Amino acid sequence: MAGSVAAATATSSSLAGTVQITLNQQLSSDGTGGLSSDITNDGIPDLPGLSTFFNSGTRQPAGVGYGMFYNSAAAKSSGADILLAKFTSRYATAGSTRISATYSVLAWPTTTGDSVPTSQRGLYPVAFSDTRINGGVLTEGRLELFASSAGPLSNTIQFVRLVFDDSSTTAPEDVESGETNAEFVPSVPEDDLVLKSQLLRKIKALQKKIRRAKKAGNTVKARKLTKKLKKLKRQLSAL
Repeated sequence: MAGSVAAATATSSSLAGTVQITLNQQLSSDGTGGLSSDITNDGIPDLPGLSTFFNSGTRQPAGVGYGMFYNSAAAKSSGADILLAKFTSRYATAGSTRISATYSVLAWPTTTGDSVPTSQRGLYPVAFSDTRINGGVLTEGRLELFASSAGPLSNTIQFVRLVFDDSSTTAPEDVESGETNAEFVPSVPEDDLVLKSQLLRKIKALQKKIRRAKKAGNTVKARKLTKKLKKLKRQLSAL
């Protein structure tokens, strides 16, 4: 894989490839819940520029014969809008009869507005570092977002899951909103000891094959085996 960090794989997890960390964080327009900038669950913020908002109220635009009601929840990352769920309605000032309603959602990068309840999913590009993932090297991933405007007092935004490749620092290309990948499981020291033992056995076997290839004058085979040996040694040094 492009951007492979094979040496770090040993300290990532028992899996290798596209994995996810399920978040299911939700902020509602009534202020309940919340979104965290720690998207790897290691206690360290990964989205330091994250800010969230929720509000509800009415206003009377000057010079018109109607009032407006609004109710929303929103999130920004480093100043850019990434999530929004908002209900807006116009109502006649006499009798408070609703004239129109708009349900608006943004789940980066797509915005949708409709006259009926609506929702939207998106995949926001992120870069994060976690000592349990790819050896702590800065890793690219996708943060799945969800926004739903279901009614006047029912507007929610969510961080659904973080998707990344635990054998590469490059974000996986085959990620789709709404799907599910294997859950990331951090390795434990016992896993590393087993892997270290396996690597040592493979290194010894390769060294023996290299000596035989050189003795037989097969330099091409010896070079190929030496490349494999170096890769295994890098993995071992990362443990």
